Amino acid sequence: MDEINTEILNEEETNEEDFEAPIEENPFNTLYENSFTVIDLLKDLDKKFETKIKVDEHKANLFDNLHKELMDYKNGLVTQIVNNILLDIIQLIDSNNKTINNFKQKEFSEENYNKLINIIKGISEDLTDILYRQSVEPFSITEDVNVRKQKIIKIIPTNDKALDNKIESSLALGYEKEGKVIRPERISIYKYKESEENLNEDE
Repeated sequence: MDEINTEILNEEETNEEDFEAPIEENPFNTLYENSFTVIDLLKDLDKKFETKIKVDEHKANLFDNLHKELMDYKNGLVTQIVNNILLDIIQLIDSNNKTINNFKQKEFSEENYNKLINIIKGISEDLTDILYRQSVEPFSITEDVNVRKQKIIKIIPTNDKALDNKIESSLALGYEKEGKVIRPERISIYKYKESEENLNEDE
């Protein structure tokens, strides 16, 4: 009996020695390993962010430079056009001053008067040429009133119904540049007004 008990105890001890409890994984080790992964991801994200900032800054600089070049070109072009107009006007002033000095030394006569009129007409023609060189052209409409291109300055009463709202005369030419009106033509128009005789007859 004692031998049997001894064998049973020996078997239990053997079984206890053979059995090994599973080793539990330390959660701190996993967290430590994962922390390196997160750090790597953050570093990669930081690099991408810096790269994007540099690209955006480069684009902004390109845009600023392009805008500056465009404005410089525009300002230079406008300045060149204005300078050309100013030079034309200066030359016209010089020519006009010479004419004035010449006529101061002449006696008044019908011949000199007619010459002066022609010179004044020539000044208008010279100014018109300056406008032509800037693609500005005069226009005049003699048919029906065009409210987009004409401005009524004066009303002329008329007893003729057929002339009502018709153009009486052009008071000043209109000017347009490439189809766009710069200044409308100044005109006078007829406006029908029934005469007193007709009113008395109706009564």
